[in-house]
Amino acid sequence: MHVKLNYYDLIDAIENKLNETFEGAIYLEECETYLRVEISELDRQPKKYKNGRVMKNEHGNTIWETVGTKKHHLTFDDESYLSIDIYK
Repeated sequence: MHVKLNYYDLIDAIENKLNETFEGAIYLEECETYLRVEISELDRQPKKYKNGRVMKNEHGNTIWETVGTKKHHLTFDDESYLSIDIYK
């Protein structure tokens, strides 16, 4: 299944959740609303020996290690959409 949500779909969903949670009437389209997305991505680098050479496994492929995370910030505007693929 493929679900594609645009900016206005997300604003409506957020409005509904806020109205349900705080029992009020909040209209985000009347306010300045900015949607910002923070994405955490694993920072992977090739594993190295002390002398700086890259380590390889018995098949000659590079061995990778996770050394931390990188954070990316994106803004979600009128031309953006969120795509969700669901497989069963």
